[in-house]
Amino acid sequence: AHGLDGRIYIPDRIFEGYGPNANAIEQLAKEGAKLIVTVDCGTTSFVPLQRAKDLGVDCLVIDHHQADERLPDVHAVVNPNRQDDVSGQGHLCAAGGTVLVLVAVTRELRARKFYAGSVREPDLLAMLDLVALATVADVVPLTGLNRAYVKKGLAVMHARDNTGLRALADAAGLTQAPTPYHLGFILGPRINAGGRIGDAAL
Repeated sequence: AHGLDGRIYIPDRIFEGYGPNANAIEQLAKEGAKLIVTVDCGTTSFVPLQRAKDLGVDCLVIDHHQADERLPDVHAVVNPNRQDDVSGQGHLCAAGGTVLVLVAVTRELRARKFYAGSVREPDLLAMLDLVALATVADVVPLTGLNRAYVKKGLAVMHARDNTGLRALADAAGLTQAPTPYHLGFILGPRINAGGRIGDAAL
């Protein structure tokens, strides 16, 4: 949305584990990464994230897992389950937290008149199909903001504008308007299987 090419890195569950690891950090830094954003992990990844800092790479952690009092020394740790968090949003999954980060970044860019020229604001509501899928598949409570994410996200998904989700739904034989059942038992498991049968990046 802002003309930057992001590099997506999904660790190999077997050989690298679930979160950041020093080898991956070093490889990303060698490729020229200046900012690493970890999603759904990183709150307790002290050693790998310290390696990033040593290499001059900024890190932003977006997570929802329980946190100790001590946090990694990074640019920011956005986690509603930090011990010092008073937002009451501890039920969000990482995708739900990511939306709030995007809202905050968009608001800040708007205040800085970033969108006054030819750059258009991203349509964050159009991304809620992915957030709905992540929310249901991560089995977090469908209350509060999660319920709103899923309700709006299902409507977005029904429009079938996301090429990947449309292809996934077609491959699964989903011919009706999606419901939370379809997200949790039809689409979610198909995505989840990728990291369990081979290279998740595929």
